[in-house]
Amino acid sequence: MIDLNIRHTLGNNWILREDPHHPNKRYSIYNIHTQMNYIIKKPTYTLLNIFRLHALSVNELMTHFVLKDINFDWEGFWNVCNKIVPFDLLVESNEPFNTEDFHYKKCDMSGYDIPVASAPYGVELHFTHKCNLKCRHCFQNSSPYSHKFKELEAEQWVSIIKQFVRNKVHDVTISGGEPLCYSQFSTLFNEIVNEKIHYTILTNATLVNDYNIDALSKNNVTLSISLDGHSEKLHDDLRGKGVYQQVIKSIKRLINHKARISLSYTINAHNYLYMKEFVNFADSMGVRSVAFGFIENNGRAKQNANLILSLSQRQLAKSYFEQIKDKYNGKVNLNLIEVASLNNNFSNSNKVYCSAGTTRIGVSADGKLYPCVYGFGNEELIMGDLTKEYLEDIWENKEKWKMFRGSIQLEKINQCATCTLNNKCTLRNCRLRNYANYSLYNKPQECAIDYSIHL
Repeated sequence: MIDLNIRHTLGNNWILREDPHHPNKRYSIYNIHTQMNYIIKKPTYTLLNIFRLHALSVNELMTHFVLKDINFDWEGFWNVCNKIVPFDLLVESNEPFNTEDFHYKKCDMSGYDIPVASAPYGVELHFTHKCNLKCRHCFQNSSPYSHKFKELEAEQWVSIIKQFVRNKVHDVTISGGEPLCYSQFSTLFNEIVNEKIHYTILTNATLVNDYNIDALSKNNVTLSISLDGHSEKLHDDLRGKGVYQQVIKSIKRLINHKARISLSYTINAHNYLYMKEFVNFADSMGVRSVAFGFIENNGRAKQNANLILSLSQRQLAKSYFEQIKDKYNGKVNLNLIEVASLNNNFSNSNKVYCSAGTTRIGVSADGKLYPCVYGFGNEELIMGDLTKEYLEDIWENKEKWKMFRGSIQLEKINQCATCTLNNKCTLRNCRLRNYANYSLYNKPQECAIDYSIHL
């Protein structure tokens, strides 16, 4: 319980946000260490905002409220605090950590009949399209010689990250290409890791070194490390000779530094029978999180068709996953990521929209802002340039974002319009996955019907 006479302020690992036109997330508080996000009520938001800007004792604040004749639901506030106490919501201090009071242009998100956040919650960006490997299944076609985009200087990225912080972005996912292949990565990340934001880095882990390992092991960083087998043969068959040993060495170093690690396993026709062995191996190394995802028939995987799973192989892999999940319940956090899922319920809405442009954005290596990473390189999908424009101005441009904020009707999407699953399938809304090869209105790749998800 908080001592009522000792001064407290809002912990520096919390982001407090107000989104007036997002009915499900109007007031929220997010922890950059744990990635816990809590939806709160306006009175609690108001009180936490006072603690964000001041260091006060609860008794001082209660006395002030009494003198000003302000009624407040203290019981409800204590219930919130007690729920979040393990994560240091309010911490003892005689000075506030959050003295900044951002005077930026508040985006007007009124006028939409779908939920749109006042600023993005999440960003995925590329420092580089290059990669030190040339994996056989890379959907981005990355390699050591990729020059798809002109790369920004480190100081330009620092300026962009500060824009995200100012707009209270929760999470920045850094992918690519291989992020650590960016020539200024260590210098840049050692600086931006101290900003109030959570970073998720998708990496092959071969370039972890003495200059970046401390920053990569910070509490506000999660590493998603690609490892496609429990044996050298399975992994190196996809990613190149000698890579497996480099990755294992880096994983062990990171674990010793107490880094937060999740292993990412791309399920393909060569390794789908060894998922159980992989989880056993991850557990033996002390890794507590594994994410499985199916190989995509994009990029270089199209030239390596023998890696693509048949429908029966895919279904068998899903069966294996359920068995493994039951065995490791509570011991290793396991996830199976499927592009098509039937978890959503759109209540027969005919509006087609997803997180792209409503709660998330993508930023390419040259600083251009897109709805998501699947739009990279398509000039007509550039929403703005963060090296020349403010995020707030780009986000508020209603005309540019129109097609991603509910203007597309379900009846325009081929086959989805008449599909029996269209009120629950997530892929009906994911338009950009098809855009590079087809159009916004084509039947989605990896369609739920094609993969018999409804059976």
